[in-house]
Amino acid sequence: MNELEQLKKEIAQLYDTNTELNNKLRLAESLKSNFISNIMNEVYNPFSAIKMMADNLIHLNEKSLDRIVPMAETIFREAAQLDFHLQNVFAAAKIEAGLESVHFTEVDLPQLLQETLNFFKIPIQDKHLKLEHRININNQTPFVNDRDKIVLMLLNLLSNAIKNSPNKGTISIDIDLKEDVLNLSVCDEGPGIPKSEIDFIFDRFKRVNHTINSINGGTGLGLSVVKAIAELLGGEIELTTDHGTKLFISIPGNNAHPLVDDDPFPEDELF
Repeated sequence: MNELEQLKKEIAQLYDTNTELNNKLRLAESLKSNFISNIMNEVYNPFSAIKMMADNLIHLNEKSLDRIVPMAETIFREAAQLDFHLQNVFAAAKIEAGLESVHFTEVDLPQLLQETLNFFKIPIQDKHLKLEHRININNQTPFVNDRDKIVLMLLNLLSNAIKNSPNKGTISIDIDLKEDVLNLSVCDEGPGIPKSEIDFIFDRFKRVNHTINSINGGTGLGLSVVKAIAELLGGEIELTTDHGTKLFISIPGNNAHPLVDDDPFPEDELF
């Protein structure tokens, strides 16, 4: 092969490489645009509903006072969903920027589970879902970790399970604490995930079929946030899918760490 042919071959390879990079860049930009659009919808929709309901409350006449409680419940539900979406957005942003930190405290696991179930009480009732939950605590000392982050992980896992469960389906939640390791799993009876899409399940810019990695229909942040938080807490996450989807998280406790004082400025240290 003479020098001219070698040069032509190298130019062709460079052209192919450049074309591939351009295609990947266009795909990335498209995914990010869709991601931002999804974020905006998930913020604007509940915000608009809250504004509309609040305006209706202001203009209620005396003959319609019986509508106050249902409208207030709708406002509360939409505000809770908005808060949930924003928690994921802020968590993803802080993790991406390397600014997310861990705040250790004792975690009441039964209370944590009940709090999560209460949050999704209405969508669970709407789909007539059956919830099976089990808590096994075989630990001599309290479990110490970042409670808020564990709550956010469980909220996302249960949200996805509800979203993908058929009507009258069953969701199983298992919480097992043994030798200072928290094992948490959430399993649904949904359609599962195609093998070709499992690799994308934790990508915040990619939404696979059935919106398994979305949060109540939208942002695609859910499981990417769960995975990032699990790793931040020194744990790991696994996914299995057959008839339904099971997500398993294992997180070590941090009893060796001193508990973080919620008040950074105790009175006896002020001035």
